[in-house]
Amino acid sequence: MASTHAPSEALLYAKEFIKNGRVDDADVAYQILDEVNKEIWYRAPWSWTVAQGTTQTIVVGTTDYSLNTPSSYEYIYRAHLVSAGGMNKPLKIESILPSDSIKTGETLSISYTEGSPGTFRVYPKPPTAITSGTQSIVWFYKKTAPEITSANYTTAGIHQLPDRWWHVYKAGVLAKALAYADDDRSLQIKVNPKDKTVELGGWYGY
Repeated sequence: MASTHAPSEALLYAKEFIKNGRVDDADVAYQILDEVNKEIWYRAPWSWTVAQGTTQTIVVGTTDYSLNTPSSYEYIYRAHLVSAGGMNKPLKIESILPSDSIKTGETLSISYTEGSPGTFRVYPKPPTAITSGTQSIVWFYKKTAPEITSANYTTAGIHQLPDRWWHVYKAGVLAKALAYADDDRSLQIKVNPKDKTVELGGWYGY
């Protein structure tokens, strides 16, 4: 479900908790709203932060494939080697793979190098033992988080966070606002003297 809330609502909510402190000053307001959204966005592959890329067919003897990624592309987070015969094998995602691979074998790893178009590289080199077109890579990517600015912070849904997560966003903005106000409710750290374990409390802990 799309969001019906605007980031500015969370800021007004937090402002009440800090006795109308100047958390909405231009120097900090939009950074707080943007930082909280990004902290949630990049924490995990939430459903609204990921998408499926264009399936890439494996070609015998070919390691590099030209690929135009969507404008929202950030990085590959999951990929599988699949075949018409029912194979579905997770692939290891690497930051970089050798460009001069002479090792042949079933695909184990992939990488993506940005460009226009970018390069989608597999390793090892697909062997002649397979028939071109019978194996493909199905992959998914993390989308780039939206930027919350002074021009859009009052726009409903600009953060792309579903309403079911709105309470989490509000809590994050409140934690930042309390920190801005030097309020002890922002973060509390307790250390157990017996086993030295650390417990986080306050709104950051929440």
